[in-house]
Amino acid sequence: MKKADLYFNIFILGLSAFTFVEGMKFPYLHRGVVGSGFFPVWISVFLFILALVNTVKILRSFKATEEDKKFFTNRTRAAVFFASFFVYILAITFLGILLASFLYALFVYKIFDKLTWKATLPPAIGIVVFIYLIFYMILGLRLPVGFWN
Repeated sequence: MKKADLYFNIFILGLSAFTFVEGMKFPYLHRGVVGSGFFPVWISVFLFILALVNTVKILRSFKATEEDKKFFTNRTRAAVFFASFFVYILAITFLGILLASFLYALFVYKIFDKLTWKATLPPAIGIVVFIYLIFYMILGLRLPVGFWN
């Protein structure tokens, strides 16, 4: 099991839950046609299901090494991970979703997987590009931009 895969799935689970909650604030249907909340809600539901299935698959194939056993028994490290996720959710408001997602991905890959910067930057950039392409370019949704607007 690669820890990065598990962390990424946890990140996607949280992001899809956040998107679902935010999407429910918009009208689901408007005058009998699809409203602005329809696509975020359904995409977040499908994304959540896929990430959940992938997480279960990863956890079922988990063969614990000594390092993994130390990691999962270390409560401080787990607390830092979840605290950093809540900081990420708050940072979306101030920094915007693209910058906050980039910084959060860098943090998770660098701190928890101890990857080099060369290995950390491509997935972090990929996450930002994915969010931008799907939500802004394809779905035409306004992304939270924080203090940049």
